Amino acid sequence: MRIGILTFHRALNVGAILQAYASVKLLEGLGHEAFLLDYRCPAIELERLPWRHDRQWARHEPLSYAVKYLPLALARNSRQKAFDAFIAASLPIAPLSAIDSFDYIFIGSDQVWNPALTGGADPYYCGAFSCRAPKIAWAASAGRADALPEGLSDGRFAAISVRESTLAQRLPGSTLLSDPTLMVSPEEWFALAPPSDNGYVLAYAIQEEEKTLAAARQAAREASLPLKIIPRTATWRHPFDHSGPLSFLSLIAGASHVITSSFHGSAFARIYGKPLTITVKEGADERLDQLRRLQDLEKLRSDALTFLHQFSLA
Repeated sequence: MRIGILTFHRALNVGAILQAYASVKLLEGLGHEAFLLDYRCPAIELERLPWRHDRQWARHEPLSYAVKYLPLALARNSRQKAFDAFIAASLPIAPLSAIDSFDYIFIGSDQVWNPALTGGADPYYCGAFSCRAPKIAWAASAGRADALPEGLSDGRFAAISVRESTLAQRLPGSTLLSDPTLMVSPEEWFALAPPSDNGYVLAYAIQEEEKTLAAARQAAREASLPLKIIPRTATWRHPFDHSGPLSFLSLIAGASHVITSSFHGSAFARIYGKPLTITVKEGADERLDQLRRLQDLEKLRSDALTFLHQFSLA
């Protein structure tokens, strides 16, 4: 089968790019041809622009903006190059105009139904378009159940799978699946990006930044290990930050202890079998709570195969 995937394949976000890669690898491993359809969501594309201006920052803090803008833009530009190199080398892309050449269209995973990320309910990510192939919601997310766009249950999808139980409750008949990164074997991830170093405490904060960094510093002191930090994004403090998907994977693969508030930081720590401290309190993030309870990675792959089997895709 030929499967086209609509997801955040151009976002400058490690989790977004690696879940896109994982979806392709899972489907290829089942004998299918899988391609990421080159749909360019305007809101996602805006975030890719390294030289974009922040008018509010410039208006309220002109001196700070004048000092920090150039190194920030250089950092964004460096980060974009690292991501674009990975996308060009590792992600199979098909033009959106080829959408009718596919047997199935998968929409997801990632927060494709989160209007805060897509600039409102995006018609492509919500399946509100015509094509000859059945559309399947693939481990899709809205970030929060109360942000779920309307109309997703009106028959536009042949089947719906979601990543959070709160979404499954809002969408009768849907299936609960995990993030695709957890469905690819540790051996495949290790082969993609082995560690370039080892023996350190690694901090990666998406939220709870001060709490995460404080816990990481303490852990590094107690273990007499160096501390490495993955910045959440390119910043003026890291003006030549080259962090992209491969360096992210390598850093987690070589860590002795991962301390993070990130879902994908936690996910890859589990994949690589690393000691893990999640700094977000229980009950505050459903996806992180699911990782805390996770016992068997192989069961997540089995659940995905069961879902795909109904379409003779597994």
